[in-house]
Formats: sequence, structure tokens, C-alpha cells
Amino acid sequence: PELLDFERSMLLTEAAQGITKDDYPDRWRQGPLDFRVTYQFEPGADADGVTVHVPLQVLNQVTAEGFDWQIPGL
Repeated sequence: PELLDFERSMLLTEAAQGITKDDYPDRWRQGPLDFRVTYQFEPGADADGVTVHVPLQVLNQVTAEGFDWQIPGL
């Protein structure tokens, strides 16, 4: 019954030990605006990567600035 019980250290490489939830936030701010962020790992798919969900009603208030570095873990 304990065959599939693993310690965290058994599943992560040494390089991955320092990765935290803060490296991949679920919210991103640009000035006073706050957006939901989602992640999808599906190499080759159009949706692979990070998606910042920008509501249509504030789209004209968003600038390109900051979108290249919004995720510290990447």
C-alpha cells in the first residue's frame, strides 16, 4: 500500500528544489490593473505557455510593457 508514497526530494531534481509558487504567480499587475494568470504545459499546442486574462473592458488600458517578464520562474 505504500509503494507509491514518495518524499518530495525523491521527485524533484536538485535544480528544482528552489522553485516556489511565488515563481509562478496566479495574478499579475500592471499599474492599477490586476489580471488572472494561467499556465498550460502542452508543447507544440497553441495554448502552451502562460496566459494573462485581460477583460475586454480594460484592454485599451493595457500596454505591452512588462509582458515579457511577468513570470519570475521563466
